[in-house]
Amino acid sequence: MLVVFRAAETMTWTHLALAVGFTAYLAVAIPLEERGLSATYGAEYAEYRKRVPALVPLLQYLTR
Repeated sequence: MLVVFRAAETMTWTHLALAVGFTAYLAVAIPLEERGLSATYGAEYAEYRKRVPALVPLLQYLTR
């Protein structure tokens, strides 16, 4: 989502506000979601987190 705003031809105040808002949302939502997944799946999710990058899982396959 943030890449879309950075790729905008003209960065307006609206684009900037949305990019900041989405960044703030992700900074709060990701830890909350991971906490819930850890509570639900326990050790299985912990192992998954060790193997897979958090924000862009596809990158692990592209960088090999």
